[in-house]
Parts: sequence; C-alpha cells; structure tokens
Amino acid sequence: MLDVIQLMWQTARKNLFYRGGTILLLAITLLVLNGCKQNRTESEENTIQWQPITYHQVTPFDSSDSTKGEIEQDYSLLFPQDNPKLQGEICRVLLGGLENNLDPRTVLDSLASSNRQHDVQKGAQDESLSYHERLHSFLAYTDAQVVSLAVVYTFTIRGNEEHPTLCYYNFYLPEGKAFSESSLFIDGYEAPLTKLLTQAVETQANGEIVNYDEIRPNGNFMVNATGITYCFPEHAVVVDHKGELNVSLSWQELRPLLKEKSPIQHFLS
Repeated sequence: MLDVIQLMWQTARKNLFYRGGTILLLAITLLVLNGCKQNRTESEENTIQWQPITYHQVTPFDSSDSTKGEIEQDYSLLFPQDNPKLQGEICRVLLGGLENNLDPRTVLDSLASSNRQHDVQKGAQDESLSYHERLHSFLAYTDAQVVSLAVVYTFTIRGNEEHPTLCYYNFYLPEGKAFSESSLFIDGYEAPLTKLLTQAVETQANGEIVNYDEIRPNGNFMVNATGITYCFPEHAVVVDHKGELNVSLSWQELRPLLKEKSPIQHFLS
C-alpha cells in the first residue's frame, strides 16, 4: 500500500484527494488517530487568529434500482483571520489547482459541490446508501515562524466507518508560503533520511513485520520545536500496526541534512 497520502494528492490534484475507487476528497475527523501524537502548541508570539469555516448538507439520491440513499457532508477547515495571503496559500495547497484569490467559503462550497456530484454518481453505480463524509482541520503546531496544519478525513458508508486519514501541511508565516522537505534538507537528503526513518521504524515495530519498500520521506510530516514527525498510512509500513504510524526524528539527528537557511532554522539556534 504505497503512500496513500502521496497517491491521493498527486493523482487527483485538480479534484483534491482521491480515495481509491470510492471518493474524491481531503481528509477529516475530530479524532486524534490511534498511535498519532499531536503536539498542539501555540507560541505567545503568534498573534494569528484562526477561524473554522464550516459546511453541512444532506443530499438525497436514487440508485439505479430506485433505492433511495443520501449523502451527508460535514466540513470544518481552519483559516487565518485578517491574513488574505496565508488564506489564499492554504486554499491553493489544500485544494490544488484553484486560484488563490478565492475566499475560503467559496472554495469550501466548490469542494463540497464537486465531491457531492461524484458521490451521487458513485452511489447510483454501486447502489450504496448513506454516505457520510467528515472533513476537519486543526493546528498540530504553531509558533511565530511556522504552522503545521493537520487535515483529517473520515468516510462512512452503510454505517461502516473507515479509519481516518491524516495529512499535514506546513507553512512559513513570514512569507505566507507552504514549505516541503526540499525547503528543509540539502540535496541528496533522501537516502540518509530514509536510513534514519528505517532505524526509527524498526525500533517502534518491536519485532513486527516491516515493509521496507514503503519507508521513505513521503511529504506527510509536521514540525515542532523538538523535530520532525512523519505519518505513514495504517498497515503500510508496519503490517500489523493499528492506525497511522508516526515516526519522529529530532533536529539533532537531522542537523547534518538540514540547510543553513530554512523555515525551521529558529529551532536550531
């Protein structure tokens, strides 16, 4: 199960997230995933105020044999108040392909409409009833320089709830821009970083079966004052592990791989 996060993001960027043959979407839930530790911290120096933009709608549909069903959508995404540049960047990154001059409400309505049309068609084909999509974001970490925004997606069909899927997005506040691994690490970082991740996974696996082919920097990470945490999909890396697997590396371990200037250099001083 290759890197669910990368697959969802890269394969269906213009339509947001792709959930294997069932639905296009982002990721949500109010749960903190099993095995996922979230260090939610806010620095007193960070004066940005965050506000949830919410959306709720129930849409009935008829399947191919006239069996009736419904789609319920509950979305709640955090956006910064009085910071249109950062708002636009979050819209662009989370909802890839959309213009960043759209306001969050317009973006959320557009997302819901797109997903709803897809689900109605899917429901009619599969004769499936009672879809329930929940999309939620929260601040995993924030200070005066960086924000790690977590987006969690949960999908329920016929009363059976899938395990939540978690994705992180990181932003450098002074520039109002998203940043990725390439902003943090020197050229050629992939191999040594994979080695560090592999060692950490082996320690956490505690003798369980490890899928080494899936251990690598996957772009799904959060940062905080102590280091970087990668999140891997359930069963992808450690076969019998329940829930997403979080693997943390300290800045001290990573220092030889880090650029001199990057969005996280304030953690190193």
